[in-house]
Amino acid sequence: MRSQQKPRLEESLEPPPSRWRALLPLLVIAAGLAAYHNSFSGAFILDDGRNIVDRTQIRQLWPIGETLSSTRRPVVQFTFAVNYALGELDVRGYHAFNLGIHLLAALTLGGIVRRTLQGDRLRAGHGKAAPWLALSVALLWVVHPFNTQAVTYIVQRGESLMALFYLLTLYGVIRGASSGSGRRLWYGAAVLCCALGMATKQVMGTAPIVILLYDRVFLSSSWSEVFRRRWALHAGLVSTWLVLVGLGSWRVLDPSSTGTAVGFGFKGITPLEYALTQPGVIAHYLRLSFWPHPLCLDYVWPVVRDARHVLLSGLFVAALVLLTIWAMWRRPALGFVGACFFVVLGPTSSFIPIRDVIFEHRMYLPLAAVIVLTVLLVHAAWVRVMDRMAVARGWRALLAGVLVTAAAGGLGWRTVSRNRAYQSEITMWLDVLETSPHNARAHCDLGIAYRRAGKTDDALAHYRQAVELVPDHFKAWYNLGNIQLSGGRIDEAIEAYRQTLRIRPRDYRAHHNLGLALERSGDLDRAVAHHRQSTLIKPDFVTGHMSWANMLAKRGRFTEAVERYEKALRLAPDYYRGHYNLGLALVKLNRLSQAANAFRRTLLLKPDHKGARRELDRIETRLNASPN
Repeated sequence: MRSQQKPRLEESLEPPPSRWRALLPLLVIAAGLAAYHNSFSGAFILDDGRNIVDRTQIRQLWPIGETLSSTRRPVVQFTFAVNYALGELDVRGYHAFNLGIHLLAALTLGGIVRRTLQGDRLRAGHGKAAPWLALSVALLWVVHPFNTQAVTYIVQRGESLMALFYLLTLYGVIRGASSGSGRRLWYGAAVLCCALGMATKQVMGTAPIVILLYDRVFLSSSWSEVFRRRWALHAGLVSTWLVLVGLGSWRVLDPSSTGTAVGFGFKGITPLEYALTQPGVIAHYLRLSFWPHPLCLDYVWPVVRDARHVLLSGLFVAALVLLTIWAMWRRPALGFVGACFFVVLGPTSSFIPIRDVIFEHRMYLPLAAVIVLTVLLVHAAWVRVMDRMAVARGWRALLAGVLVTAAAGGLGWRTVSRNRAYQSEITMWLDVLETSPHNARAHCDLGIAYRRAGKTDDALAHYRQAVELVPDHFKAWYNLGNIQLSGGRIDEAIEAYRQTLRIRPRDYRAHHNLGLALERSGDLDRAVAHHRQSTLIKPDFVTGHMSWANMLAKRGRFTEAVERYEKALRLAPDYYRGHYNLGLALVKLNRLSQAANAFRRTLLLKPDHKGARRELDRIETRLNASPN
C-alpha cells in the first residue's frame, strides 16, 4: 500500500512550525546582507555619471514635474532624487537603496513560489515542502553573483526595481485570487504596481502576458474561466500599457527615429543581425546561471551577420523554445516557468536592435525562472534518489539543508568577490580588460579613470590602445586630445581633435578644444574659426562664445569682442570672468563708464577679484582727474 512506501521528500520535509516561519524571511535577508556587505563603498561608474552625478533633475524633489522630466523612467529618477535629498552623492545611500530593493524582490519571489506550490494545482505533490522549496529559491537568487550588475551597479536600479514591481504585481494577483472581501484591494494593488513598473522600465510591458498565463495555468481550468472571473483585472493590467505609450516607449518601433541606441531607428545593427546574435547571448546567459564566471560589465560581443555562424546556439535555443511549448501542453507548471524566461527576456533578446547586444543585468528576473525550474527538477530527482536509497526522513532533511547551504554559500562567496570589482572605476575597468582585453571602450574609460586619479601616463597609454583597436573611437580621440593639450603637446592635440572631428564633424566641444590648441600654436585665424563653429553648432555654448571673444580681443578686434562677450553674458549673467574680460575690452575702446560697470559687476559676483579691483581703481582715478 502507498502508506507503506518510502516517504517522499515533501513528506519528510515537514512544514516549519508556526513559531519558526518568521525566521525563514530573516534567513533570506541575512544571506543577502552577507553577500552584499562589501558593496556599500562601491563607486559611481559608467552610466552612473550621466544618470546620477551629472543629472540636475535629481537635485530636487519638488516640483515633481521637473524632477521627473526628460526621462522615460520617471520612477527610477524619482528614487535617485530621494537618495540625493537624503545624502546628496554619498554612494552608500544609493547602494543601500539598491540592496533594499533586491531583498524585497527576493522575499516576494519566495512568497510567490510558496503560494503557488501550496495552490490547488500543486499542493498534492509539493504542498508540505513548499516553504523549504520557496526558501531555497529565494536564498539562491538573493546571493547569486549573476545579479550583482543589477544590484551593485547603481544605475541598473531600473532593472531590479522593475523586477520588484513585476513580482509584486504577480503576488497581488495570487493573493487576490485566494481572498474574499479583500480581493479588489489586492487586484487594485497589482494594477498599481504594474503601472509603476511600466514607468520604471519598458520590460514591464510583458507583465500582463505573464500574469494571463499564470491565471490560466494555476488559477483557472479554461480560458473562458480566466476572462469570466478576472476580466476586469486583466483589462486593468493591459491598460497600464498606456503608461509606456505616454512615456514615448513606442518610438522603439519607429524606424525613422534618430539618435537612439535602442529600437528600429538604431542604425548600428539590423533587426536580423540582432536576432541572429541573441541565441549565442542566451546560451551564454544560461551558462552563467549555472557557472557564474567570468562575469563582465562590458562585453565585446561579436554581431552575427551570417546564419551559418549561429547554427549550434540557434538549435539549442530553438530546442528550449520547443520544449517550453511542449511543457505548456503536458507539464503546464514547468512550461509556465520556461515561458516566463523567454517572455521576460524577449524585449532585450529578440529582434529589436539595442546598441549593446548583451548585458548581464537583463537576466535579473529571468534568472529567477532558471532557479525555480532548477530547484523543482532537482527536488524531483532528489525524491527518487532518496526513495531508491531508502534514506530516513531526518537524514533527508539534513542532506537537503547541506546541499542548499553549500550552493548558497558558494554563490554568496562569489558575489562578495565580484563586488570588489565595483570599488572604483579603475578596479572595474581593469576587471573588464582581464576578461575582454580588446575592449576599446574599457581602455578609453580606464584612461578617463586614470586621468582623474592623476595617472596621466597610464591614461595616455589606454587612450592610444583604444584608438588602435577602434580607429573611429570618437571618445578616445577626444580624451586623447584633452590630455595632450593639458600636457603641452600641442601638435599631438591638434591631430587628435582633427581625428575627433573626422568622426563627428559637428561636435561642438571638439571644435572648441581644437580652437584652444590652435590658439596656443599661434594660428589665431583658424582658432577663431573653430570657436565660431562651436557656437554655430550649439548657440547656447557659453564657453565657446567666451573663447571666441577672447580670440577677437587678442587680435585687437575689440568692438567685435565686446559684442561676443555681451552675447555670452546674456546666456550666463553670473559668469564673473566674462564681466571682467568685457571690462578689459571696453577699456581698450575707451568706454570707461561701461568698463567700470563691468568691473563692479565682477566684484559683486567675486568680491576678492584683485584684477577687477585694480582696473576699477584706475578707471575711477582717470574719471576723477578728467575735467568736468
